[in-house]
Amino acid sequence: MADTNYVLLRQRWQDSYYLGRNPVRGTATAASATVLTDSGIAMSGARASSFDHCWIKIVTTTDGAAPQGEIRQVSEGTFVPTTGAMTMQSAFSATLDIGDTYEVHYDLHPAEVDRLGAKVLRNVWAPEEIPLTADYGIIDDANMEASGVTPWTVSGATRTKVAAAGLAGGEQVLSVVDSGSGNGYARPAAFAVEPGLTYCVAALAQNQAGSTSRLRVVDADSGATIAETDVSSALIWRELSVQFTPPSTTTSVHFRLLSVAASGTVYWDELQVWVLGTYTYLLPSVITMEEQVIGVIGYRLGDGAEGAGIYIAGQRRPAKLNYELSKNDWPAVNEARVIVDVDANVRPYAKLRKPITAPAADYVTTVANTIPVTDQQLDIIVTGLEAEVMERVAFRVTGDQRKMQLARSVALRNDFRYKLYQAGLGKPIHEFRSSRETGFIR
Repeated sequence: MADTNYVLLRQRWQDSYYLGRNPVRGTATAASATVLTDSGIAMSGARASSFDHCWIKIVTTTDGAAPQGEIRQVSEGTFVPTTGAMTMQSAFSATLDIGDTYEVHYDLHPAEVDRLGAKVLRNVWAPEEIPLTADYGIIDDANMEASGVTPWTVSGATRTKVAAAGLAGGEQVLSVVDSGSGNGYARPAAFAVEPGLTYCVAALAQNQAGSTSRLRVVDADSGATIAETDVSSALIWRELSVQFTPPSTTTSVHFRLLSVAASGTVYWDELQVWVLGTYTYLLPSVITMEEQVIGVIGYRLGDGAEGAGIYIAGQRRPAKLNYELSKNDWPAVNEARVIVDVDANVRPYAKLRKPITAPAADYVTTVANTIPVTDQQLDIIVTGLEAEVMERVAFRVTGDQRKMQLARSVALRNDFRYKLYQAGLGKPIHEFRSSRETGFIR
């Protein structure tokens, strides 16, 4: 799924909510700590009072430092139409630089808009498939999407994250480059195993020119090989998978993602471990309600290719798997569990509705500060935000104006909910109660 950011959400809301009131945002064209100047908003015939008491939010700065994210109010009668300058009631903590970007907010403080946006996002449940892994959470960064390479230990190799899409999607993969002697590898932390169980482990691998790859399971203490696939030399994605039963003396194993050829480079993605037969899997801690669980499916590994344990990736057709929820302590962390029947040649995935978390800071460009929706889906969320703002503003006025604002809020909220279902963004879980004043169910 594509990612967008909170800045775009808020600015699209501005374009809709302030339609007819000149939604303004731009770039500073002069440097000052108290005066924001943007020659792009110089307006012949405008009034000095055009931006009286408006809130100015500095969205980005050229150096990423203060006053990025700061908010100030415009002093009364200070807008200069010929230059596009306006004076703040109090200075920013640092001088604005040419190129810093800003937004103008009329009715609500930008922080209040952000809080309402967070409320909307909490009620958007984005469908997502997550791999079910024995001892969920033990293998950090199994989909290679975390920033940095800290979870991965290497031997005879170097590792980096590369912006390249694996077959399972995502934005980056783990690149393992052999140091020159062959069989260099990366591995996650030791994985605890139960000798009485039969495990399956799989990962996606793509060899770069002249490279080969292998997936190997070794005893974490002795380093002895327990199981491994044949060597893959394909330059397109392959799914490497091996089944193993731990010896009675083995309590933990390492999964080695090998770059077999000397100095070779292999891209790795989607490492997963599951148990053959019936097993109880933990669900992610964001799953706190039974309604979030849509079902469990299995992806076949595909047709064999090259040798043992090597499959042509991308030929998986999902099938429904038998499952049942085994614990209902939903408020606890990682206490939602699902019992699934899985055979050896199927990767189990849970289909879940995960809440979208509002970014902590809209001006920091990290994965944690993005919203996992498409550009079109963002427009739906904007509708929800506009409904919330309309309702908030309505209770600051009286009489017919309040009624008109509330009626508009009701219409927008109903439109938001309908479009939310149609877009497949899950079903929001509401506390239904009637409101005498607004006349709608929420």
